Amino acid sequence: MLHSNEHYPTVLTATRADLAKCLTKSTGSYGNNTLFLAWFRTPVRVRFKPDETEAKRACFIHIWPNNRDSYEAALPYMQDYQSPAALKVTKGQLVTDDAGDDNADGFNETEGCYVVRARAAEVVLTIDGSKVKRFSPVFKVSGVKGTRAVVSRDGRILAEGKSVSTHVDAKTGTALVRVLGSIAGPTDISIAVK
Repeated sequence: MLHSNEHYPTVLTATRADLAKCLTKSTGSYGNNTLFLAWFRTPVRVRFKPDETEAKRACFIHIWPNNRDSYEAALPYMQDYQSPAALKVTKGQLVTDDAGDDNADGFNETEGCYVVRARAAEVVLTIDGSKVKRFSPVFKVSGVKGTRAVVSRDGRILAEGKSVSTHVDAKTGTALVRVLGSIAGPTDISIAVK
């Protein structure tokens, strides 16, 4: 059967045996090499290469209110996930070898976050939403010591729970930071863990 990890975005795993097993009302197949899944009315295709017996694909599952039930409403979110921003990191370092970063671009497709390493417990970067609008981007920051993240956007400190959501794991030295809202142009982000 199909398995997924518990994070959104997620990785779907399917085997060729699933093609034969999963022919129910909500699941079907397209030809010999594609598995089709439908949860509610959302299709997910997993296409097999001719020599594959198991396929793993990164995909983004977005749950939203019923009033956004169209391709046009989903398109900006898909574009954001499928075309990650090229971050300009001015303090710290972009991490391109994180497990889950499918193409070494600093965006972890499995976890749906940009990955950066802090320098002196801080990261300063610019994310651009001019060509593709960015929706509540998430940053995974490694190499930090402390228990609290202070985040600013374009020089303004963001309020926890209103403009930003943060979690610092002191044991692993990792902070997760989600800047809430959309980004439609070049935006400076500073993350300091204290």
